[in-house]
Amino acid sequence: MPESSIHINLVLLMEAYAKHELGIDDGFILLDTPGHLIGNKPPLINDRRPDMYIRTSEILIIGEAKTTSDWNTKHSISQYKSYFQECIEFCSNALLLIAVPWHIERGVRNYLRHLFRDARNELVSLTVISDMWRGQCAKD
Repeated sequence: MPESSIHINLVLLMEAYAKHELGIDDGFILLDTPGHLIGNKPPLINDRRPDMYIRTSEILIIGEAKTTSDWNTKHSISQYKSYFQECIEFCSNALLLIAVPWHIERGVRNYLRHLFRDARNELVSLTVISDMWRGQCAKD
């Protein structure tokens, strides 16, 4: 199924966030977007491919973009759980980064905090960003 322009923009938002907020170099960022070669795409994690994957010796970042219509489907919930578990297994600093449209950001953040409330891990962070973040970046 072709990716929607909203979804693609959210993936690119995560890439910008990784560069500007986390200081990640381009060479470490793997994206699952049209036009990226298969060798440069994120690896499968439990038969699911995240939209963004960054792994260095110091940090693992798994990014997933969700639209209003798919953020709480069974498939999406399964992805969140798989990716969070992968972050836990990294045994070092890890971040699960979720990008959503601004009008669902708070609800998604609350939902995910509830979903992972018993699986908290001091080495794993959960961050939800929205397209409102891009405005913050533009001010810099």
